[in-house]
Amino acid sequence: MKRIAAGKIPGFPPHITSTFVAQEIFGSDDKTPVDIVLEKHKLMKERTKQSNEFSISKLEEEMDALDMEDEEAQEQIERICNRIAELEEGDSDDGDGDISRAHEALAFFGVPALVFNTPTSKLSGGTRKKIALACILMEMPQLLLVDEPTWKVRVSIVLSHKFVMSNMKYLRSECFIWPLCIFI
Repeated sequence: MKRIAAGKIPGFPPHITSTFVAQEIFGSDDKTPVDIVLEKHKLMKERTKQSNEFSISKLEEEMDALDMEDEEAQEQIERICNRIAELEEGDSDDGDGDISRAHEALAFFGVPALVFNTPTSKLSGGTRKKIALACILMEMPQLLLVDEPTWKVRVSIVLSHKFVMSNMKYLRSECFIWPLCIFI
């Protein structure tokens, strides 16, 4: 799963953004929960930018192959231009509000505000799992790979996790990844 998320599987579609959520975040004396969430978010923004660049190049190739004089092609060109504009708009995120979004994501999964600036090495395994889950809210990848998503987590957090996943725009089924993870 880590190799899929890192884009190290030959032939894996480069336009698909993915993230791997480990059982828990390893403790560190120099990283706080907020640092972890922001670091993961920055990495996903870079991957999303690469994915969008690839998608834009494919759309431009598709548009170049169309006959500009054909009326039917004009509708396709307009659709392609709109999609390119959406992808370019997604790249223009300037980062304002990332810290407050990180705080909201951590709070959503039950990480107490008083530990937001505590080194993760001093936090319990359950809290570090919540930090890993909070990264999902910041990243919103197209493909989510989760290693033992309910490990060391209370039922209320599991329900929050299910809520987040069911509201991700690319997920269409509740059985999406769990059966697959058993065999990877």
